Amino acid sequence: RRLYATLHKCWGAQIFRQGEFHTDPHPGNVVLLEDGRVGLLDWGQTKVLPPDKVDSCAECVVCMARGDAEGLARTIEASGIAELENPSVALWALISYTYFDTRWTPLAGVNLYDVDRSLLARDGFRRNSPEAFPLIRIAFLFRGAQARCGVFDLSLVDAWLPDALRRLGRPVRFSHLVSRCRAATRWYVHALAKKLPPRLV
Repeated sequence: RRLYATLHKCWGAQIFRQGEFHTDPHPGNVVLLEDGRVGLLDWGQTKVLPPDKVDSCAECVVCMARGDAEGLARTIEASGIAELENPSVALWALISYTYFDTRWTPLAGVNLYDVDRSLLARDGFRRNSPEAFPLIRIAFLFRGAQARCGVFDLSLVDAWLPDALRRLGRPVRFSHLVSRCRAATRWYVHALAKKLPPRLV
């Protein structure tokens, strides 16, 4: 649990402070050193985000941490990161919490390659961006590795919130916000899932 909490913070620092990050955080690329530090191997896959995309990601993290689904949908659509065939606040929220966080959502277990149930195949992205895929990959690799270790309650969004707020020049008084919003966000995502067609959940 402590290892993944550290790794989440590490990736938040890379993305929001540097704008460049390691995109292959599978367990074989993480080494626990004898002195307790964590080492990252194989920097052959990295991604540089333009500053405006880093700002958009930071705004998405803040909206997700607060459970602000309407603000999240507005931010994604304004950023041009992706475009859906049939956009809705509910669908953007479910996609975001599933693809960009490590907590469980109603869509977390859906196989993207299952044509009958995949969001990508059935509702479809009209357009996706090269910026989105590496972030999705990070969340999925972390979620899979955490599940293997029995860690289900750690959130990338919660860990990234301080760096996202700093990036946006906002005060980092967030501890009470996260603890209050975590349960509300879970409830909200599940409530949104009930509004979607059954084939999507």
